[in-house]
Amino acid sequence: MTKIDHWFLTKMKNIVDFQERLRTKTVGNVSPEHLLRAKQLGFSDRQIAHALESTEMVVRNRRRGFGIAPRVRQIDTVAAEWPATTNYLYLTYSGDGHDVQLAGVPEVTVMRDHPFTVRAGLPGLRRLKIGRMCNLRRAKMAARTPIG
Repeated sequence: MTKIDHWFLTKMKNIVDFQERLRTKTVGNVSPEHLLRAKQLGFSDRQIAHALESTEMVVRNRRRGFGIAPRVRQIDTVAAEWPATTNYLYLTYSGDGHDVQLAGVPEVTVMRDHPFTVRAGLPGLRRLKIGRMCNLRRAKMAARTPIG
């Protein structure tokens, strides 16, 4: 009837069902697996806190206490035809490790949402681009903010 693909409807239903499961928990008894799954589904700490009837800071501290932090992954922009020279990076809660070495990165990292992430088939992921800083103040703020 709506011509919306069932794949998308199933994904949306999974998110709604998980949110309902979260509402049966409290911040004190939520498991690391539930927090990780919530982050993988794209929930912010604020949304998780709302479902658990807690505060964003309490949820963030609990998540960090469990060691749940995003991983830095790299998009291969040249389809492995030759080594990529531009670092297009994004943060995700899926995956086991970082694709790049992170030593010294926060000093030159500018974090922002970008429409490219949706066009590239990576909805809900934050994209990082390493390069010349356009806004020094914002870059300094990002450098002081720990990833995770």
